[in-house]
Amino acid sequence: WASIQSWRGLAKLRAVAGRRTVPIEIGRNYMQDTWHIQLMPFNDFYSRYVATSDSKQENDSMIGYLAQHDLFRQIPSLWKDVQIPRYCIVSSKTSGRPHFKSVPMDDVSTQVWIGPKGTVTPLHFDKYHNLLAQVAGAKRILLFPPTLSTSLYPYAEQQNNTSQVDPEKVDLKSFPLARELCAFSLNRSDPGNHKADGAGRCTRQHGLETVLYPGEMLYIPPGWWHHVRACSISASVNFWWMTT
Repeated sequence: WASIQSWRGLAKLRAVAGRRTVPIEIGRNYMQDTWHIQLMPFNDFYSRYVATSDSKQENDSMIGYLAQHDLFRQIPSLWKDVQIPRYCIVSSKTSGRPHFKSVPMDDVSTQVWIGPKGTVTPLHFDKYHNLLAQVAGAKRILLFPPTLSTSLYPYAEQQNNTSQVDPEKVDLKSFPLARELCAFSLNRSDPGNHKADGAGRCTRQHGLETVLYPGEMLYIPPGWWHHVRACSISASVNFWWMTT
């Protein structure tokens, strides 16, 4: 992708999208009571929350995240910097044999995620197939299979795809079944500093950990729980699609 070079440091995005109004999530993450969305020009977002992010990590009100936004629909010229991956296909069984069917490009939802070091997406799952592509910076992802759903204490009703458990700081008194997660040994100050196998993943007893760098992509199946933390100023693009 051209964006691997042109989005480095976010300079091109500041030039192309600088005056465009974008929705910024303010707060530690969307499950916090003080979390809210504020509209502002992209360059204001960059100067307030990205360029000076290192000094603001302990203040939730000073964490800003351009999350889950279809920037390509807003600025179509950015499509020349990325491509919808050919991996966006679905597999089903026909007469006992694997059958692969391409998904129409209009059925693939493309979202952009841009923010400073320390932005977090809480542990949750999606009902869609998901390809997460890293364009700039790095992100650490924790993954847990659907079989652990009971141990992850999903919220009730509308947020039932989000876990009450913080996998970076497991509260075993409140969530005793989450002991399964304690096989992870995390370094929050440097999530990318871990001993990995040749595939770049750390295997734990019941989950996976990986760090995505520019040019790398991760497939997350429907129903798989994932927690995401930015290790640096970061830009990612993800692709969601449904099985037909």
